[in-house]
Amino acid sequence: MAAALITILTIGGTWYFLTNYKSDVVRVDQLQKEFFVLQDSALNSLREAESLISTERKEKLLNVTLPVWKKNLENSNEMGTLSMSSSMKAEQQEIKKYIQLRIEETELLIKATEAPAGTYDNELKEVGQKISENVKRSDKQ
Repeated sequence: MAAALITILTIGGTWYFLTNYKSDVVRVDQLQKEFFVLQDSALNSLREAESLISTERKEKLLNVTLPVWKKNLENSNEMGTLSMSSSMKAEQQEIKKYIQLRIEETELLIKATEAPAGTYDNELKEVGQKISENVKRSDKQ
């Protein structure tokens, strides 16, 4: 009786682990693909905003660019709760930092639309350098 119970528990535990682990792998893959789609959308929106006048630029940044980066951050937070290898977790953390920097950059750009020209240039340059460093680190991984 004890052997049968151990066998049933072992099979049940294995089945539970494999079905949940597989679903995590599938979800991680979905979130990674969505990251690139959202990133492209946000970067395109940012490029489009550069050619707009101040009030239209602010609207574009507030209503398109920033929400897309925030959606990517939500996805990144979800990804952090899923089962994945330690190297994937490290990569996910770098991606999360990248997204947070992009949010910071977008928020500065929004502030800059209401300030005298050049007010946020130093902060934007600093964030831009951090983004470049983050991308270089991610490329090395």
